[in-house]
Amino acid sequence: MLRQAGLRPTVQRRIILANFLHCSSARTAQELYAQLRGHGRPVGLSTIYRTLWALADAGALHTFARLDEVAFRRCADGPHEHLICLRCGRIDDVTPAGPLLSDSSPAEMAGFTVRSRRADVYGVCASCGGRQA
Repeated sequence: MLRQAGLRPTVQRRIILANFLHCSSARTAQELYAQLRGHGRPVGLSTIYRTLWALADAGALHTFARLDEVAFRRCADGPHEHLICLRCGRIDDVTPAGPLLSDSSPAEMAGFTVRSRRADVYGVCASCGGRQA
C-alpha cells in the first residue's frame, strides 16, 4: 500500500499504516501522534501528516471532516456508504441496496468525468440513542 502511494515503506510509515489496518475509527494526525508517543513509538508529526495525506491521495485512506481538523480512516473496498454519528463520531461502512448514483448522473450528463463516488449519511447511531424505543 505504501509503495502504491509512492512512499518508501520506512519503519515509521509502516507503523502509521498498521494503526489504520486494524482500527475502524477515524483519527486525526494529532490523535495518532499522541497514541504513538504514548506507546513509546516516536514518529514525527510531519511524517504522520505527509504519510496520511499520501495514503489518502492514493485512495488507501478516506478523509472525514471533524470540527476544524481532518480525520483519516481505512474503509471497506468496493462501493459503500458511510454512516457517521453526529454525537460520538462513529463511522460504519454499509453496502448500499442499490447504486450510489445512477450511471446517468447529472455530472456525467454534463460531460464531467467521474473518478470516484462517495456517500456520507449523517445521523445518530443506535448506541447514542438514534433508535426510538
